[in-house]
Amino acid sequence: ALADLPHMYSPPIPQYGQARTVHVVRKGDTLSSIAAKYRVSVNSLKSWNQVGRFLQVGQKTYIR
Repeated sequence: ALADLPHMYSPPIPQYGQARTVHVVRKGDTLSSIAAKYRVSVNSLKSWNQVGRFLQVGQKTYIR
Protein backbone atom coordinates (compact mmCIF):
# COMPACT_ATOMS: atom_id res chain seq x y z
CA ALA A 1 0.00 0.00 0.00
CA LEU A 2 1.11 3.57 -0.54
CA ALA A 3 1.12 4.18 3.23
CA ASP A 4 3.93 1.61 3.57
CA LEU A 5 6.21 3.33 1.08
CA PRO A 6 8.86 5.86 2.12
CA HIS A 7 7.81 9.50 1.98
CA MET A 8 10.27 10.18 -0.84
CA TYR A 9 8.33 7.83 -3.14
CA SER A 10 5.94 9.33 -5.63
CA PRO A 11 4.16 7.53 -8.45
CA PRO A 12 5.70 8.07 -11.89
CA ILE A 13 4.36 11.06 -13.75
CA PRO A 14 3.48 10.31 -17.38
CA GLN A 15 5.90 11.95 -19.79
CA TYR A 16 3.03 13.30 -21.84
CA GLY A 17 -0.51 14.17 -20.85
CA GLN A 18 -3.65 12.78 -22.37
CA ALA A 19 -3.91 12.74 -26.11
CA ARG A 20 -5.56 15.83 -27.52
CA THR A 21 -6.81 13.79 -30.43
CA VAL A 22 -6.20 10.49 -32.17
CA HIS A 23 -5.52 10.38 -35.90
CA VAL A 24 -6.05 7.12 -37.77
CA VAL A 25 -3.54 6.85 -40.60
CA ARG A 26 -5.06 6.66 -44.07
CA LYS A 27 -3.50 5.81 -47.39
CA GLY A 28 -1.31 8.69 -48.49
CA ASP A 29 -0.74 10.09 -44.98
CA THR A 30 2.82 10.96 -44.08
CA LEU A 31 4.37 12.07 -40.82
CA SER A 32 4.81 15.54 -42.26
CA SER A 33 1.22 15.79 -43.53
CA ILE A 34 -0.19 14.68 -40.18
CA ALA A 35 2.13 17.06 -38.32
CA ALA A 36 1.07 19.95 -40.55
CA LYS A 37 -2.62 19.14 -40.10
CA TYR A 38 -2.34 19.36 -36.31
CA ARG A 39 0.34 22.08 -36.28
CA VAL A 40 2.95 20.04 -34.44
CA SER A 41 6.49 19.10 -35.38
CA VAL A 42 7.37 15.79 -37.02
CA ASN A 43 9.84 15.10 -34.20
CA SER A 44 7.12 15.60 -31.57
CA LEU A 45 4.76 13.33 -33.47
CA LYS A 46 7.45 10.66 -33.69
CA SER A 47 8.30 10.83 -30.00
CA TRP A 48 4.67 10.78 -28.83
CA ASN A 49 4.00 7.68 -30.91
CA GLN A 50 7.39 5.96 -30.88
CA VAL A 51 7.36 5.52 -34.63
CA GLY A 52 10.23 5.37 -37.04
CA ARG A 53 10.10 6.57 -40.60
CA PHE A 54 7.03 4.61 -41.69
CA LEU A 55 3.35 4.53 -40.80
CA GLN A 56 0.83 1.81 -41.51
CA VAL A 57 -2.70 2.36 -42.76
CA GLY A 58 -5.08 2.03 -39.81
CA GLN A 59 -2.38 2.86 -37.27
CA LYS A 60 -3.48 5.25 -34.52
CA THR A 61 -1.25 8.24 -33.94
CA TYR A 62 -1.71 10.34 -30.83
CA ILE A 63 -1.55 14.11 -30.92
CA ARG A 64 -0.66 15.66 -27.57
